[in-house]
Amino acid sequence: LEAALGLRSGPPDYRLVASKHGCSFIRLTCHAFERALSYFPGQLKTLLKVVGLDEVPRDYPLSINDDEMWDCMHSLFCQALATMNFTMANMQSMKPFLDIEIVEPGVTITEEGKQGKSMVLLLDGTVTWSRKGVVTISAHAPRYFDDAIIM
Repeated sequence: LEAALGLRSGPPDYRLVASKHGCSFIRLTCHAFERALSYFPGQLKTLLKVVGLDEVPRDYPLSINDDEMWDCMHSLFCQALATMNFTMANMQSMKPFLDIEIVEPGVTITEEGKQGKSMVLLLDGTVTWSRKGVVTISAHAPRYFDDAIIM
């Protein structure tokens, strides 16, 4: 956890070896934690307490900018709704209904032919659209997607 939080560099002081039956695991890198904490900044102090720290160190290496994320989401919502009357207060009131995810390369976000009732706001990274298995375009953040945009 200390390495993933950016508090320790270098080799760990332990060794993990899969048993004779193998194992499944998820490796969370420092970069993945930084991205996750940018969406859930309130969790940083909780995680630091797990490693014995009561406060965020002055020289903490991970950059977390909550305002930047909200500004990006607000801009995308205004584009999607074709209005500038959607305020930042409106955006933040939707927080309990937003399902923020960080996905690894190659993970399917929306599956062709499956029923969907959501819009995707791409805040960071790149995705590819495909129809019938043929990639038609790569799209870069920030961008929004819904059923109508692909048609």
